[in-house]
Amino acid sequence: MVKNAKKVVKRKVPTFKRPNYGAKRRSRVKNVWRSQRGNDNHMRAKKKNVGVMPMIGFKNSDKVRFLRQDGTVEFVVHNRGELEGLVGKEGITAKFAHDLSKRSRMELQKFADEKKIRISNSFKAEVKPKAAGTETKQKQHSGTDAKPKVAGTDVKQKSAETGSDPKPENQKSSDLKG
Repeated sequence: MVKNAKKVVKRKVPTFKRPNYGAKRRSRVKNVWRSQRGNDNHMRAKKKNVGVMPMIGFKNSDKVRFLRQDGTVEFVVHNRGELEGLVGKEGITAKFAHDLSKRSRMELQKFADEKKIRISNSFKAEVKPKAAGTETKQKQHSGTDAKPKVAGTDVKQKSAETGSDPKPENQKSSDLKG
């Protein structure tokens, strides 16, 4: 929690329900708010007891908008550079982006712990260091090392394992039949 900060209390907002959601005959209607456009729609006409529509009056005050309950602002972090920008800033909590890999999360978590940066969706796994010399090496294809796969090489390998002779390469299959 930020020093001398009170718990942020935001205004309670009603759940904006879409009309006909949950009706048996309207299973295609999802529970996602859509503004009503019908000419005779009761909700659009703001009749009583049909639910409320979102309007500007439900907006929170500028002092508490975008704040977490501990009084800090949440900042979405995608890489180490963005996390380094938060070093030494008070009142900001980092949040890992949803598309970060497990390895990236672990590395960023380790950096954040060293620099004492708060993270709202912190990663709880242990960081496993890489063993020395196990870096990923790309295969280098030179003209002598890289041999293209030729059709029929699998047959030769299998026959070599079993000990039987494959058909000679210079003979055609029609010569072997008769």
